[in-house]
Amino acid sequence: MDDLNAAFDDFRDDLTREVHTFGEPEQACFFQRYSRIAAENGDCIDLTYTPVRKEGVLGHQIDGYALDAERGELYLAICDYRADEELQTLNQGQIDSLYKSAERFLKAAQSPDFVNKLEETSPAFQAAYPIYYQYKDIKRIRLIIFSNARFVARKKSISSKEISGKIFTYNLLDFNRYADILGSRSGSEPIEVDLLEINGSPIPCLNAYTGSSDFASYLIVIPGELLAKIYGLYGPRLLEQNVRTFLQAKTKVNKGIITTLGETPEMFFAYNNGLTATASGLEMQELPGGIPAISLIRNLQIVNGGQTTASILYAKDNKDADLQRVFVQMKLSVLAENLIEKYVPKIARYANTQNKVSEADFFSTHQFHIELEKISRRLSSPQKAGAFTTIKWFYERARGQYRDQRARGTAADKRKFEAEFPIDQVIEKTDLAKYELTFDCQPHIVCRGAQKCFMSFAEDIDKAMDS
Repeated sequence: MDDLNAAFDDFRDDLTREVHTFGEPEQACFFQRYSRIAAENGDCIDLTYTPVRKEGVLGHQIDGYALDAERGELYLAICDYRADEELQTLNQGQIDSLYKSAERFLKAAQSPDFVNKLEETSPAFQAAYPIYYQYKDIKRIRLIIFSNARFVARKKSISSKEISGKIFTYNLLDFNRYADILGSRSGSEPIEVDLLEINGSPIPCLNAYTGSSDFASYLIVIPGELLAKIYGLYGPRLLEQNVRTFLQAKTKVNKGIITTLGETPEMFFAYNNGLTATASGLEMQELPGGIPAISLIRNLQIVNGGQTTASILYAKDNKDADLQRVFVQMKLSVLAENLIEKYVPKIARYANTQNKVSEADFFSTHQFHIELEKISRRLSSPQKAGAFTTIKWFYERARGQYRDQRARGTAADKRKFEAEFPIDQVIEKTDLAKYELTFDCQPHIVCRGAQKCFMSFAEDIDKAMDS
């Protein structure tokens, strides 16, 4: 708890510094900080800040939204920002109240009377109009709460339910999760899939290893319904180590998958190559007859088969595919925690050999970033008017580098570091992509959001360095 309180003090200091540096309200800086972490962690896509609040018993609130029209997914974010100097707690009743407040906005946004009364330049109209215009095409609504308080209830899993034909999922990024994500070595939060809760029973498996303590392999046949449910709950967080993103339903591979799911689902197991996945630990049970079965998977990542996984959910949501006859083979490798960072990228590379995979797919460790990081630490930026000292840009190749380096050493060391690398001269990879593509006159790509913009930039850089 002392570590969490110390992390909260650092959070408060960082937020105050950003407010003074950028001249934005605390709530706006809070949203930007949390939404960036949530997008990088896979909880949501890039969100637009649209603070909307109506007080009262039947009031409503949202603070950000995003609509992924291609997948039929709507994201609504609700902020629970506390200005207190001490870390506060958050209970289940408060969580439920915030979710209901967002649901009331969602319901109101479906009404033409509500939308027509809004000022077209207002945040409320910006969020409500896409909902009103495309609601019939939305299949899944993902509500996420951003809170700088600590959730004190026991329940940790992401819940879901169906309302009027729409799947609602409920997620919470409280301060405990926020601190865990920032502190994790991989920069993301491990997923723990409880198969007993999600599936109602464990999944039989076949051991495929010699008994090594650091590495184990299993062969699994996973039902299509279960795979769709898991991906529906956790989304892109399952694919953080995957070298590809879901390429909509337009590529030849995905069209073939969806056609099979719709016309001959019983042949899916025979036609499809299946999934390659990794984990850091399992909980096992024994079924009648001594058959081993998996009841819980820690830190599950699908490193090959992302298109298969996303296509199955797409076919269920958009094509009403019957997944009862669909089964998918999975090769699951379980590695010790200290080996994940070393071997998972290799498994991802070697498993993805059916199509050419460029270095842009693995761009987070690309030599371009490494060299740019070295240059930013070495070269000074032009001296500002009236300044007596020079400063430098800080290129953050990996998330958290600036925070970690600033925290090192004595108070004098910290002041010296901040004087040399001020916070308003930190450049993240996604920022660089937006700046470069803006100067390259590609606003149609820049406006897609940080993550999609970055992938386009990665491909351009990879081609340039190969030529």
